[in-house]
Amino acid sequence: MGWSALLFGEIEFPPGGVKAWRALPLEPGVFSEKAWKRSRWMGDPAERTTVAGVLAKLAEHARWCDEVLRIGDHQSLRIDGDRLSLRASINEDDFRGYAGDIATMLRLATKVGARGEYVAVAADDLAGERLVLDAGGSRLEPVDLMGAMTGGEVPASSLDYAAVLEELFATTGAVALRHGESRSAEAGAKAAKKPKKPARRRP
Repeated sequence: MGWSALLFGEIEFPPGGVKAWRALPLEPGVFSEKAWKRSRWMGDPAERTTVAGVLAKLAEHARWCDEVLRIGDHQSLRIDGDRLSLRASINEDDFRGYAGDIATMLRLATKVGARGEYVAVAADDLAGERLVLDAGGSRLEPVDLMGAMTGGEVPASSLDYAAVLEELFATTGAVALRHGESRSAEAGAKAAKKPKKPARRRP
């Protein structure tokens, strides 16, 4: 599975914006800038769908991470009123499969007047890109967040990078521990159910 990606963001919608955003269509080429299409972290969606379709796909992926994959991967996208919050740590293969869907879906939020930020970085060096949504539309920027963990400089943002990264690493550790303990318990229960071979009698 290679490396892992950390994804996080906070998006604020105007009243009624979430409903309008959910109905928006996604398709390859909706954003045509070369930097967007070539981005390792953002890019085109995998297929034609809608924002609602991507949200459903991500809900299923979150369930799969928790019930099937059962390692340290986790993904949570919550919408509370007019605010969207995303937190995820996922393996390289899954990230490559979902990167364009997630980024395009969030960038489309500018069409309904949303504001906020979405960040995608590698878990090992905390380098990647961020998508900023503001009154001027949206812009893509390279980002290096290692300073958030070392007390160094980080780009200006409405997000508390250090707090979010600590949250993500803590959640990853807790998820991995929970699944490890669960697998151990299951293995122990399975071993206990095996019929014991009768002891051989000595002649």
